[in-house]
Amino acid sequence: MADRMTTNLTRRDTFVGMAAAVAAAPAPAGAARARAATTYDLSDPATRVRAYVAMRARLDGKRTFMPYAATIFGKVEGKMAIPLFDVQGFSWATATRTGPDRYRLTNTEVGHFCDLVTGEPLKVWRNPLNNVDVQVKNYRSSQFLDVGPEGIAPVVGAGMGGAQLTHSWGKPTIIDGMVWMHEDLIGIFPNKPKEAFDHPLEYVGPQLTATSLATWSARIEDLARLGDGFVPAMLSYQTMGNWRPFMRMGSTPGIISWRMFGKKVASVDGVPAVTRERVLREHPDFLTRDPVTTSGL
Repeated sequence: MADRMTTNLTRRDTFVGMAAAVAAAPAPAGAARARAATTYDLSDPATRVRAYVAMRARLDGKRTFMPYAATIFGKVEGKMAIPLFDVQGFSWATATRTGPDRYRLTNTEVGHFCDLVTGEPLKVWRNPLNNVDVQVKNYRSSQFLDVGPEGIAPVVGAGMGGAQLTHSWGKPTIIDGMVWMHEDLIGIFPNKPKEAFDHPLEYVGPQLTATSLATWSARIEDLARLGDGFVPAMLSYQTMGNWRPFMRMGSTPGIISWRMFGKKVASVDGVPAVTRERVLREHPDFLTRDPVTTSGL
């Protein structure tokens, strides 16, 4: 993602000039990565916090943006999983320093469920798991995450009393100058009462489950060199959970599973125009309204 500079020698270069250029050339990229890997100590708790926050957002508090795409699979217990629909969306994130080596990460997002073939947002969709035509409901949500030397902890939203959560960021993995850090958030949450839903089959039971597994990756060289500035990073994400209410699966045993990937960008202009314009047309205040915690994960 970072720009790379190359030097091209012309026919007018003499052998002496070529030798001088080679002698003056910077060390190979592999050597630079190797140096960064040995000097950027992710076993140090403070460095690890900074690396994680720099991949998720920015240490200087400025916003970053994440366009993403996903496919959602559905699996009825005892049957094979099948793809149901795609997702197109984007999020924005900030990091606020709350103490020495401590930050609160804020993430707010909008996603649209889209047709697997056309890629267009769905309005009415025939659920292949029960052959019912349903009105699709897209999502807008926000999450907060506290980060410190001891690890990560989701901030549970109002109305989430009784939630059971586990959270871990494990050990960083380093391969050939790249670092991967993961974010495992697993929980059980109380569902809304059945009477609160528009249709009885939107109610999947008294509890909701979520297994949210995100992996962030960046170049160690970028983390070491760019400091508080924008660090290019990538997201890979998998999750398992309950049926979406609009699917009208009721108490049918089974799960949905998301496969998602995204790229962090420095400006909202880096979000694909189709996605950006769709989100801002439907949610004009998306970039101006303060986020509200609507999900524990």
